[in-house]
Amino acid sequence: MISLLVLATVAAQSALAPALPAAPSTQVSATTPEKPKLICVKQEVMGSLFPKRTCATEEQWKAIHQRDEDRKERIRDTLNTNPQ
Repeated sequence: MISLLVLATVAAQSALAPALPAAPSTQVSATTPEKPKLICVKQEVMGSLFPKRTCATEEQWKAIHQRDEDRKERIRDTLNTNPQ
């Protein structure tokens, strides 16, 4: 008797399964924002045998490169305005 009840339940579920829409497989959590991807670079350090590992996001690397370019330009301008 119980086996007939189980069989009827399984048959009913399998008949309803195609009619129900599939649940989305990806869930987005509103409480935890996605972490930005870190890009790590090994840099040689003068006077050390071990390289230094520096990690930053893409936006931070762009800011670092822009800062370095500004410094180089300032040094170039200083050298051009003060000829020896």
